[in-house]
Amino acid sequence: MSIKSLIVIPFFVLFSFNNLLAEKIRFKFSEKSLGNYVYKDLNDGGFLNFFNSSSSGDDDLVKNFSPMLGGKNLVISSKNNFIGFGIEEEIPLTDKTSIEIQWKIRELFLEHDERLNKRDFPVMLILKNKDQDLTIHYVWSSNFNEGEFWYDGDNSVYVALDGKNTNSSKASKNKIKPNDDFEVFFWETYVSQIDEIFVAVDTDDYGLESNAIIQKLIIEYM
Repeated sequence: MSIKSLIVIPFFVLFSFNNLLAEKIRFKFSEKSLGNYVYKDLNDGGFLNFFNSSSSGDDDLVKNFSPMLGGKNLVISSKNNFIGFGIEEEIPLTDKTSIEIQWKIRELFLEHDERLNKRDFPVMLILKNKDQDLTIHYVWSSNFNEGEFWYDGDNSVYVALDGKNTNSSKASKNKIKPNDDFEVFFWETYVSQIDEIFVAVDTDDYGLESNAIIQKLIIEYM
């Protein structure tokens, strides 16, 4: 047996073992409930709805979408409210942790500056670490381009995952590496885990209205 063969075999075993250790949380939506997911409705002024990709309901919302997990699209509708869903459990942060999200919005909010204390977003993904009180808001920004970011104090940052330069007529696909982002945005602070992950529509500050489609949300970690 060659030295090259001796090296390849252990690498294959290690690779397979690591795959077995991987965990995935796939958000599977049903027409009846969100199951064990946490639901937040600040002002009782919004709702979650479910559409098949072939639904004959609101065509403006569901067209151009392929079937999502379970064959459903989750629509978050908000008017003068903060409404969303997610999980409250410990997700370890390592270089293997990733979040995939695919979403679509109906329109941008161009009337206000999102850096002010009052701010609304057509859709957002919120990651929170409770122990150190650190929060990253990944938003679809109406004022900034994709990749731009700004702070709200030392412990909270807003990141334009999508922005005014994103084609909002189509679904946007994103993959996030939160371990890298917590380190970069909070000055190399060590963060071992996320405690809350929420997807929400935020329209309570200016009394706006928004409809967002969530097509896919997958959390993977080891």
